[in-house]
Amino acid sequence: MDFQKICKKYFNRYINSADFLSELKELDISKLSEAEQTSFSALIISIESIQKETTNEADELVKTEYQKIQESINKIDSIVKQVKKSPQELRDHLKELKDSLKKPRDNFERWSKISDAISQNKYYQDSFATLTDEQLLELIAQDIKAPRPIPLDDKKFDALIEAGIKTDARESLWRLALNYREEDFSIRKIVDYFFNKNDLWYLTELISAVGEKTDLPYILDKIKTPEEIKYFLESRPIICPPFTPEQMETLEKRLK
Repeated sequence: MDFQKICKKYFNRYINSADFLSELKELDISKLSEAEQTSFSALIISIESIQKETTNEADELVKTEYQKIQESINKIDSIVKQVKKSPQELRDHLKELKDSLKKPRDNFERWSKISDAISQNKYYQDSFATLTDEQLLELIAQDIKAPRPIPLDDKKFDALIEAGIKTDARESLWRLALNYREEDFSIRKIVDYFFNKNDLWYLTELISAVGEKTDLPYILDKIKTPEEIKYFLESRPIICPPFTPEQMETLEKRLK
């Protein structure tokens, strides 16, 4: 699982190839079979070869990423300066962004070749294939919103929802929905689960995060009790939009 987490960080460009290699070499592979160790070592050799074959000259991808990081730094920095007691998490994130701006990033040629080497590596393929649905959900939920989420089909997405329900992994279910917001997957089972658990906090956070993907008319029909209605009305700053003024007015009338 640790190996998969490190590979996922590289796929999403959270780390460069130097850091990737460093983290790989820190893994304890003594419990792997001889064939697995051979495949793992072959991946390291491939990465080192690609590093030698490619330049690390910044291309448009790298320049764009640096620009986006700087824009995020400017926004957060402005918030921190305006708010007297800004959350520690926000300040920590600001520091992480500033640190990442100082680190070299792999250009597209190097990153794409190493990504291919990982994907084609037998140990990577076999270890990914043995992940349980619970483990795969945990791997995906490492990110609130990954730039390049792990490819899934409808069947596997539904299986991951079931895994999250089975283990009551509400945060993971919320992150699953957000990671695949752009995909045409149904998240009604997640909505129903939050309703069944009377977890209105996660439900409103889900609406705020993925909007229309939650099927707002369906949710509106399910809000019945005075407690639920009051909670949604109090959550107006979070859920409007995507909830429209007309939909909120419908809730207000129900309360009367």
